[in-house]
Amino acid sequence: MLVTGLTHHHAIDSCWHWGLFAFSGTFVTYNFHRLVRHKAFETAQISTDRGRWLDRHRTVMIVCSGIFAVAAIILFFWLPVQLSSLWILVVAGIIVMSYALPIPFLGKSLRDISGLKSLWITLVWVLLLYFPLMQYQQPIDYADLAVIGIFTFVQIIPFDIRDLSYDAPSMKTLPQLIGIRGAQIAGTLLIMLLIPVILNTHPFHVLLLVAVICAIFGLWWKQTPQRILILEFIWDGALIVLGLYYYCLE
Repeated sequence: MLVTGLTHHHAIDSCWHWGLFAFSGTFVTYNFHRLVRHKAFETAQISTDRGRWLDRHRTVMIVCSGIFAVAAIILFFWLPVQLSSLWILVVAGIIVMSYALPIPFLGKSLRDISGLKSLWITLVWVLLLYFPLMQYQQPIDYADLAVIGIFTFVQIIPFDIRDLSYDAPSMKTLPQLIGIRGAQIAGTLLIMLLIPVILNTHPFHVLLLVAVICAIFGLWWKQTPQRILILEFIWDGALIVLGLYYYCLE
């Protein structure tokens, strides 16, 4: 929805097609990462509820990923993609692959590089947003890309808190560096700083308030096994609502 909202805000008629293209690619890469990580957990003999769910639904995930991969390819050739912008997809693709799989000359994946786990994800999201805007002869509001990038970074913090039990200490994610409470405070401050930045150039809309509430609530609501699915919906939902906010802007 972020891609749909931002492209609509930039007066791009095919915004829903770009949104479907982004969703299809994200679905495929997300499940690719899940399957690769699950394989690593199996090798390390780590059993989780999520892992057992993946074992039961592996075939369905692979089939669905294949369908969405075909959809992404069809949309890629249907949409007005400029050859000069393909470097964006190449860079994003390299990051996606190297995030999950070890880089030969490094002996580890980008995900395992100390302190950069969340930044890689944020960078891919910004590139995904930038790519459709590059195809049209219209001014690009880079401040919006920066705002969405920071908002996305904040939404990754709860996932890092969830993964504290599994992430190696050497990864130095924000919760590992400053603790759960420190990461929650840092995320809240970033969200609070973004509000005046957004309102400086865009009008207020109730959807912005909803996105902020979802982001802060998702940061602070205590994570338990019973709540984790609801919380993951809230974490992703904050980004969806932010996309709806941009879609509703004049």
